[in-house]
Amino acid sequence: MIQYAIYQSKANNYTKGKFYARTIHTDIVDLEGIAEHMCRHNCSYSKGQIIGLLDDMVGCIREICLDGNAVKLPDFAIFKPGIRTKGAKTAKEFTATENVLRTYIKIIPTGAMHLKNGYNYAGDVKFKRVKLYDKDKAHNTNTENNV
Repeated sequence: MIQYAIYQSKANNYTKGKFYARTIHTDIVDLEGIAEHMCRHNCSYSKGQIIGLLDDMVGCIREICLDGNAVKLPDFAIFKPGIRTKGAKTAKEFTATENVLRTYIKIIPTGAMHLKNGYNYAGDVKFKRVKLYDKDKAHNTNTENNV
């Protein structure tokens, strides 16, 4: 179930004063947690083997993206490199050293995870509204009735 909280925009543009939703996560599951979860699905591999495999996969996805390529995991996402830059007055003045601010990996949902009609993941997602949105907290457990 995806939890969300409502907040009011304070931006000085057309969104000011309007209400929007942001997702709230209640926990962070690491590679060990994923391995544990997979073992509960009658997986024939041990938790340790799964952790090793996933750890290697994460490293490989990072390496492939840093080589300038994209990685597609069917029915999940495409991982591809991205950069944030600051402008230069001319193309000739643009350099990676001076103008690239940061690198990151873009994640684009595919297949079963892709937005259906631009609105909902595969039509089977449940939502739950939480009372407060606190951007400084990693998770929030104050909940209201389902919406």
